[in-house]
Amino acid sequence: MINPFIEKSNADDDEKRLIESSLQGNLQALEKIIFRHQAWIYNIALRMVCDPDDAQDITQEILVKVITKMSQFDPEKASFRTWLYRIVANYVLSMKRTKYEAFVVSFEENASHKQMPDQRPDSNPENELLLEESKIGCYLGSLLCFSRKERLVFILGAIFSINSAVGSEIVGITSSNYRKILSRSRKKLSNFVNHKCGLLNQSNPCHCSNYLKEYMDAGWLNPDKLVFFKGEEQRVKDIINARINDSHLVHYRECVDMFRDHPFYTQYDFTSKVSELVKSNEFKQVFHLH
Repeated sequence: MINPFIEKSNADDDEKRLIESSLQGNLQALEKIIFRHQAWIYNIALRMVCDPDDAQDITQEILVKVITKMSQFDPEKASFRTWLYRIVANYVLSMKRTKYEAFVVSFEENASHKQMPDQRPDSNPENELLLEESKIGCYLGSLLCFSRKERLVFILGAIFSINSAVGSEIVGITSSNYRKILSRSRKKLSNFVNHKCGLLNQSNPCHCSNYLKEYMDAGWLNPDKLVFFKGEEQRVKDIINARINDSHLVHYRECVDMFRDHPFYTQYDFTSKVSELVKSNEFKQVFHLH
């Protein structure tokens, strides 16, 4: 798995060649570009909307937007990575309100919820999987308490360890502002989970196991359709190869580590879908396909 946010001296030159070849009608070169970035776009989108179906639609729409604008890419103005993920950022910051955003409450309102009575179902392997599903879903859902810009900066900077120089260019803000938003968002979320989440402290009021029955009764958890827990998937921490070493970030370590222990989802391949779209007359004109 290629991490586009780890500096590599030959990465830009390689992508320039792929872009040039794509614009000359080489569909395989275009598919290589899509394959290289699709998982990263999807994983950002999923954490922005907390819904796999919406994230798939968003990823495909972004990829279509990227390839239709590819002829406008100017390597003298920015790296392809910055150019592409700026499109991603603009899209997720300006997209119409998503279904789960309609149910969002603030961290303060969430923190005021009363402790749930113990409703743990009988222990069995099926419920253990549902418990893992609930843990991931709860943490991803907590991101919706952020404003969209805070959410995006937290995803880029805290979860995927994208530094302020690159992250600020992607979001379209100054490095200083990026660091301020990242610091503020880390503090907000860590203060919330450190005082509420039983995964970090057993004495905290919220324990996923207490909610399983309610979530199953409501249809939010389905043992036949796990949407977040993927036992065989690589973890974010394995992909980004980064650790929180700064002494001033110790307070946030456990909270951020929880997000980095989540799966990095790679099960969706958008190359065939986008390739089919490219075969339309509109795309043939852009990419000189015959």
